[in-house]
This record gives sequence, C-alpha cells and structure tokens, in this order.
Amino acid sequence: MSAWDDVQKAIRSGALERTVRLVSELDEPGRRAVAKELPGALKKLRAASEFGFLDPKVVQAFLLAGAGTISGAAAAAGWLSRADLRPWWDKDEYCPILCDLTSIRPDEWRAEVAHRVAARLRTSEQNWAYWHIAAALGRSAGAAPASDGFVVGWVTEGGRPRGLAEDPFLDALVPRLFEVDGVGAALAFDQARPQWDESRKGAWASALADLAKAGRLDRTTLLDGCVSRFLRARCCSGRRRSSSGPRSPGSTGPPAPAAGSTRRCAPSRPSSPQRRSTCGNGPSRSRPGMPARRAAPSAPRSGTPPPISRPICAG
Repeated sequence: MSAWDDVQKAIRSGALERTVRLVSELDEPGRRAVAKELPGALKKLRAASEFGFLDPKVVQAFLLAGAGTISGAAAAAGWLSRADLRPWWDKDEYCPILCDLTSIRPDEWRAEVAHRVAARLRTSEQNWAYWHIAAALGRSAGAAPASDGFVVGWVTEGGRPRGLAEDPFLDALVPRLFEVDGVGAALAFDQARPQWDESRKGAWASALADLAKAGRLDRTTLLDGCVSRFLRARCCSGRRRSSSGPRSPGSTGPPAPAAGSTRRCAPSRPSSPQRRSTCGNGPSRSRPGMPARRAAPSAPRSGTPPPISRPICAG
C-alpha cells in the first residue's frame, strides 16, 4: 500500500489528526506524490457526492494535506484559496493544526503564502475563512499581510478592541486603516456591534484612542492619518463637483458642462415645419383636411401697387 492510499483514506474519513500525522511522516518524494494526486482525488470525490458538497471535515483534511505536501508557496496559496475548498470551520481548532503542520517550512515560505492568500481577499468579503488562514500563517512567520482585504478583515473579524495592545498586527496595520477604502464602514459596523453581540466588548475607535493615551500608539500617527483621510475625501468630492461644471445660485436645472468638456448633448427633436404667409401674419394653424386660410390683404400704400395675396399652401 502506497503512502497516498493511507493519506487518501484519512482524508475521506475527515480524520484531521491522522491526516496531519501521515503527511508529517512523508519524505520529499512522498510529499510530491501526494501533492500530485490531490486535485484529481478532490474532483472525483466531489463528483461522487450529493450535489457536489463535501463534509466540512473532509474539506479541512484536503486543505491540510495540500499545505503539508505542496512545495511551492504560490501553488500552496492557490490550493488554500480554492473556491471549491472554501472551509466552514471552527478556526480555533483548524488554525493551530495548520500552523503546527507548516512549522517545518521556512518562515519565508509561510510569510509568502500568507501574503498571497491575503491578496485574494476582497474588502466586501462575507466569509472571512481565508482571512484566518492568512492571519495564522502570518503570525507563525512573524509577518503582517497588508492587503486591502486583509486590513478590512482585521477590523471586521480579526482584531478585538480589548486585545489590540497585544495584537501582533497592530503596529504594521494601524497606518493602513487610513488608506484602505472600506475601513470606515467596518469601523461604523464595529461601533454598533456591541449592541447586539454580547461577546464584543468595546469598540475600535475608543480602543485606538486609549492606546494612544497610554503611549502604546503614536498620537501623531493617528492625527495625521485622520487629517489625510479627511483631505482625501474632500479632494474626491471636489473632483466630482468640478467634473459636472459650475451651477448658478438658485439654479434648479442640471449643472452646466465644465469648460473644455467633451460631453455631448443629445440633439433636440426637430420641430414641425411652420408655414407662414407672405404677408407676415404668423404661422398657419390649419388642420389636416381643412382648406388653407388665405392671408388678409394689407392696405395699399401710396405710390406702390397693392400686394398680391396668394394661398399659404401651394399644394
């Protein structure tokens, strides 16, 4: 029986500890052989399962097997971020196992995997499982991923206001709080969260202020960050206003296009042709099917022949 057969049985049964033990005992050729078999085994198992869903423990076993056998950091990050292996887990159980399994890897490898997984996070993420993977590997390697999605996830899911002083990401990520779009919404959500989440104690804004007061954070860094963020929002608002052109006071219509603007207006609909009489009495108001009105003759002037009246419509 090959090494892959034993690992495959452990994965199929969802035995996390057994999977980790078997993977840890593999030599380099054995790890390469297992890593080569993983994608095909995942495809077959999903095809044989009902609706393509796998048990959460089986998903975790696949992730751990890949983390312990795939040698390249880019390939390992791709495996841990697969959409068909999105984990639903108890992070307090899984993340320590992941860190123990990858502890034999160099710090540089774990840091690169953490950065690559964090780079896949979106600021609008709803499932922060990948954030916990990147954070666990980053903490074990002494690295702090700084992607936009990771920073928003730190506020939303990772950091706890009462534990920020000991948070390993604090010094590296606090300046990024004032640079990443989406942090403001996350902080507003955090401010209201204790109203319905009893496990959430305190709020980020007050926690940051307390850390600055205690000297744990540089007060100037926080003030400069707030000012730069306000100026950035003002500049963006000014650009939006200037792009629409000036508006006169009290105007209720749409703003005029700015000077040099290439915006084109839709051509107006051509008005119906108006027929005028030769005597200048204004446009005709004849209706379809009615005889055309004739212009009233004007009074003759002395020394000039009287004008010849003719019908408005020639046809």
